[in-house]
Amino acid sequence: MPKYADQGWTVLVTAHVPGGLDERASYVVGCDTDREAMSKVQEMYGEDRITMVCGRLTANAVSVLKLEPDEVRPWH
Repeated sequence: MPKYADQGWTVLVTAHVPGGLDERASYVVGCDTDREAMSKVQEMYGEDRITMVCGRLTANAVSVLKLEPDEVRPWH
C-alpha cells in the first residue's frame, strides 16, 4: 500500500512570454512546505519569467488525490 503525502499544495503558475500571451498551468505537489512545492515547480520550468501562487490542500484532498510524497502532478 503506497504511503500518501502528509501535506499537499496546489501551485498556480503564470509563465510570462515576451511579446505573446502568458501561459498558465496548475499543479498539485506532495511535500511539507509551500516553499518546497514552489521550488519543485520552478525546477520544471527553469525560467525566471514565472509567477507562482501556492495554497495548502486539506488532508482529505491529499487522501482523495492519492498524492504521494515528492509527487508533482498537473492539475486541470
